[in-house]
Formats: sequence, structure tokens, C-alpha cells
Amino acid sequence: MEANEGHFQWCRSGADPHRGYQIAVHYTNGLYTFADPLSLPGNGYARWLLNQAPRPDPESSMNCTEVIFLAAEEQRAVSLEQLQGLYARAAQQGQLHGDTLRGFHGVIWDALHYRSARSLAPRGAVRRGDLVIFFDGVGAPCHAGVALGRTLAGQPLLADLMGTRGEGIQIRTVEQGVAYRRSLNIATSDVRIARAPWDPTSPL
Repeated sequence: MEANEGHFQWCRSGADPHRGYQIAVHYTNGLYTFADPLSLPGNGYARWLLNQAPRPDPESSMNCTEVIFLAAEEQRAVSLEQLQGLYARAAQQGQLHGDTLRGFHGVIWDALHYRSARSLAPRGAVRRGDLVIFFDGVGAPCHAGVALGRTLAGQPLLADLMGTRGEGIQIRTVEQGVAYRRSLNIATSDVRIARAPWDPTSPL
């Protein structure tokens, strides 16, 4: 992801209840009923996953977890078929519990090992490729980035994609990520570290 700094655009993402809770190309729900300018062309990751378009280019739109999965596929750590299987399972769970952490989103976050994520301390234990998972004010996972395996002023650095300002993937410290989210009026209750799902000992 680091090589794509400044590329890709963030957009909201989720399940489409009108299409069996498969990943939505244009996402709206009860929280987001307005048009998101960055998502007007549609979610490029979703189109690719649904075989509607080629692999997303660096100007495509997607959310923070999707760009992580895309980077893993680019590195041949996972395949498109594996990702399609993951999202098929998410759709099945969505049909039972909706576009929630018990439903569609729960399957995606479970694949990122958020339940077993450990405390950020000791900071020196953060490895390159670890997932940095942010939790919201009620303790639910809400954002993820990838650790770069180095620090700045003692703070772990990560690459992530978030926000509606069109910056693309950014390289920042964890504290800078928390501050950025605060500037968007998004609370962060905790930040934890998880093992990437493409670890050879933990298949997706």
C-alpha cells in the first residue's frame, strides 16, 4: 500500500439489501441517505468483485478494508476467488442479520481478526504488514490500516485510506490517524493490532 500513497479514493461501502446483501456498487443506508460525490462512479472494488469491471486502477473508489484486501491480492497473498468467497459468506450472513457487525460487516471484520486484536503496547512489537484497527466510541471496529514496520517520533507508522477529502492513501502515525478522525467528528475509543488474514498459518 505504501507505494500507492496519494492514490485511490475513499467511499462508503456496505451490503445491498435489494441484491441479496451482496457488496453494493453504490452504497446508501439509514445513516447515509445522501449522495457521496466520491462514490458517484461507484465502488471500483465492488465492481471488480462482482465481475462487472477490471481490477481497480489507482484512481478507483473503495473503503479502508477493501484497499487492504486489494493490496493483498496484488501481492498474490489472496486470490480474487478467495475474496469473492469471503463476500459471498458475508452476503449470506447479511441475509440473516443485515448490514451490521452481526451480519455482512461482521464477516469482513472477522476476516481481519479484529476479535483477537491486541493492545498497541508495546509499540516496538508492531510488525510490517500487521493490521492497525481503530474502534469507535461503542467499541466496534470502524477503520483499518497496514503497519509499515517502522516508527516516526516513537509512533508506529501505517498506510491507510479514509476520509472524504480526496487525499487517497496516506502514510501517518497512529496518533495522526486518531487526530484526523477527530477532525471528522469520529470518536476513537481504542487502536489495536491484528495479524493479517493472509498469514500462512491463518487462511482467509
